[in-house]
Amino acid sequence: MKLTSHFDAFLKVKVNLTDARLELLDERVVAVTNFLKASEDAKASRFLGVIPQGSYAHRTIINPVDTNDEFDADALLELEENADWSAEDYVEELYKAFRRSGKYRYMVSRARPLRQGRLRQ
Repeated sequence: MKLTSHFDAFLKVKVNLTDARLELLDERVVAVTNFLKASEDAKASRFLGVIPQGSYAHRTIINPVDTNDEFDADALLELEENADWSAEDYVEELYKAFRRSGKYRYMVSRARPLRQGRLRQ
């Protein structure tokens, strides 16, 4: 006996992020995208787009267990290359753009980098 329809329903109802949360996520990605495009800095002039990645791109984000729990969604910020910048410069410019914003200033933080094969703590 095939249980494909039952499994699909289980994924939709219990496992995957709800349509309402996906819509909210999309709205927030659009808001951040608009913010990045409208910035008046070196990064904005190089802005090419924001591209959903991984489970966000496939619409298979796992629904948090509790209603107040967060979920993870990845997006790629695509910029024209600046030959004078290192990888760290791109991260720094993006961080500074968010810190200058009244709306995003307190939402942005820096993750500690991985060191000697250990996971972030």
